[in-house]
Amino acid sequence: IYRAVEDITKNNFKGGLHLVDFKDGFTGISDMKYTKQYVPQEALILVEKAEELMMNRDERLLIPLDMMDVDEYLDGFKVPEELLK
Repeated sequence: IYRAVEDITKNNFKGGLHLVDFKDGFTGISDMKYTKQYVPQEALILVEKAEELMMNRDERLLIPLDMMDVDEYLDGFKVPEELLK
């Protein structure tokens, strides 16, 4: 959103569908500045592994773009084995 507003103020904004993801650096998890100490280390490691898979656009973790496909995606979702180790 920040970049979209910045582009608008500079008259550089181009309309259309803009998809963003982890690899582009537009989405992610917060640094958990106030809560990290309450999260078990195992959970933090799991989140780091999941973020790495998402950064690499692992197809097992790609969320459908069409809302109509979300239920089917969730019904068939399997946690990647490497996240269970």
